[in-house]
Amino acid sequence: MAYEDGVLRYDGVTWSLIELPDQQKAYWVTSNDIGEIFVGANGDFGILRPSKDQSDIIYHTLTDLLPDHYKDFNVVWEVVATSNGITFRSRKYLFQYNDGEIQAFDVPSGGARFDAAYPARESVFFRVYGLGLASLDKDGLKVLPGSEFFAEKKVNGIYAYGSDQLLVATRFEGLFLYSEKEIVQFQTEADEYLIKNKIYDGHHLSNGNYAIATMANGLIIITPQGTEVMRFDSS
Repeated sequence: MAYEDGVLRYDGVTWSLIELPDQQKAYWVTSNDIGEIFVGANGDFGILRPSKDQSDIIYHTLTDLLPDHYKDFNVVWEVVATSNGITFRSRKYLFQYNDGEIQAFDVPSGGARFDAAYPARESVFFRVYGLGLASLDKDGLKVLPGSEFFAEKKVNGIYAYGSDQLLVATRFEGLFLYSEKEIVQFQTEADEYLIKNKIYDGHHLSNGNYAIATMANGLIIITPQGTEVMRFDSS
């Protein structure tokens, strides 16, 4: 678990701390499908590996693989695992790690920064402030055509919808469906609740439904048709 003093580990009985270099704060921890654990931190990112005698877990930085001019990224806010590798998202750069190598990506021309990262269909999606939506996959980084609508909207979730659309959650204006042809409002039975309480995060569930968390009052679960099936709030 990411923690202000490093990474917390729980073995079923006790908690222990895995320290990062210079006691840096960890912001994100994730694992890939073979159980490797990756960490995003303040001014660093890396991988957790067993010690030589297998008695402990030790943090190893991956920033040694970067050219010096890409080391001014400040904070890695999220780490996302897909079949294409591990993506580390800072506001200034994206870093994709695969097979011991790292590829770095600058913010596309016209954009100001990368916002939160979301996996969908083996790609990682972002809002690029001032530009729109973007994706990173095996073919590289690209700006999604027709996504300028989101250039200055606070995006708090991007999820696969149907065969080729994306469900985009905005903090203040609710949910939208994006395709290259059009962007339309996605109407649900909980629109008033979502807009009033401000969307914070979410998850595309294994049964096809969507869990949408709010900043002010819990979360809801909705179907792909927009039907509310469950709500967890202060009531």
